[in-house]
Amino acid sequence: MTMGLILLGVMMLGLFFGFGRSAFKGLGLSAWGAFLVVLAFAIGIIVPAIRFSDVFSMNVGGFIIPVIGMFALLAILVKNNAVLRGVAAMLAVTAATTGLLLVMPVNSMGMQVLTAFTIGLICGAIAFIIGRTRSASAFGILGGIALGDLIFCLIDYYAVTGAAFTFGRAVVYNSIFVAVIFAMCLAEIALRAGRAMGEASVTRRKLNFEVSEEHSFDESVAEDNDYDSFDDELF
Repeated sequence: MTMGLILLGVMMLGLFFGFGRSAFKGLGLSAWGAFLVVLAFAIGIIVPAIRFSDVFSMNVGGFIIPVIGMFALLAILVKNNAVLRGVAAMLAVTAATTGLLLVMPVNSMGMQVLTAFTIGLICGAIAFIIGRTRSASAFGILGGIALGDLIFCLIDYYAVTGAAFTFGRAVVYNSIFVAVIFAMCLAEIALRAGRAMGEASVTRRKLNFEVSEEHSFDESVAEDNDYDSFDDELF
């Protein structure tokens, strides 16, 4: 729980800077909307897990809220014709999450932290590379890690240890936070690098063809402005 709250604190702190606000804006969230989402996750991981039976429980912040967020992002992907990218990212993240949960031990606090960072960094990179937009990346992370956790619990219960179903354990929601932070950082870096390269390219063209390329310069600036839309394609 402590690690999750620290990571959520990092997200909250990011809202005070343009870098963080821009990342959440890419998900269609204002600063206040992002604050409420982070607050919901914080409350969710503090609330005790919902227990349905002796062998089945579900964490609010580690499973229920990510699933709700996944469906909210799905509406954005449908609007922007990016569902296939989002689903592809989700399936890849699901495979990575399931495999890593099966091979990485979580029998100590140190291993839980290591597993959370390993899953988070790998899944964040996969979601960013395949999703190509911030909303598709976040959709892939939320849906993929939650689904991977579900598959792992089924495999573990029926074929490995027989342990109880516990969806959204600490290692899982910590992985989600690490993955989202990492993917959004990669997205912002790619976005700013793309802008810088575009501006440098335009500047060179304008210096070489000052008069004839003036119109192209204006178009390039207009294209750069499109990066501020809530679901811009990153590369």
